[in-house]
Amino acid sequence: MINALKYAKNLEEAGIPRGQAEAQVQMIMEIMEMNLATKQDILMLEQKLIQSEQRMTIKLGTIVSLAIGIAVTLAKVVS
Repeated sequence: MINALKYAKNLEEAGIPRGQAEAQVQMIMEIMEMNLATKQDILMLEQKLIQSEQRMTIKLGTIVSLAIGIAVTLAKVVS
């Protein structure tokens, strides 16, 4: 994460007035807060992906079981 105080201080040392330096830092902080994922965001996404994978595995297992059941039934009918 950005060190806002250090960034503002560097801008001031480069000759940018304090008010402008603070405004720049504020805008950058707002942009970062709105657009960057936090560790918590990533952990939540990971949990959602795991849950989705589990649901898909269950659904696939159900589909495969049904397909096997249909195949067995058809084999008995044809025999």
